[in-house]
Amino acid sequence: MTERTDFLGIKLTFYAVLAFVLAMFGQTLLCGLLLGFSILAVKDRWLARQVMQAFFLCFVSGILSLIRDIFGIFNIIPLLGTVITSLISFASAVITIIVFIFALVSLFRVAKGGEAEVPVANQLAERAFTPGP
Repeated sequence: MTERTDFLGIKLTFYAVLAFVLAMFGQTLLCGLLLGFSILAVKDRWLARQVMQAFFLCFVSGILSLIRDIFGIFNIIPLLGTVITSLISFASAVITIIVFIFALVSLFRVAKGGEAEVPVANQLAERAFTPGP
């Protein structure tokens, strides 16, 4: 079985693996740029779905960071601020670990040429490619 390549001769699995590496490091902007490149330049449906799933994982990390920053305002309140910030940080750490595990498992799946199948992101990526009613 020959691996599919883009117009530069680079294997499509490389782009998919790179997207999940960027997701593991929380690089939302770079992952978004890679998504745009895969949709506009490469024009491969499989690759776009995989990179889109990685982008959704990055997006979750970005939203968590934003929520953590918003609740950082409670640090002004002596005891309550510490409790709220600790709870938010703990929840954020747990979700970040889950995102990291999903990205790592997906990285190994796409490295073999398979589907990433990130639970919610998979359905969102499929919906993006399904024609409307």
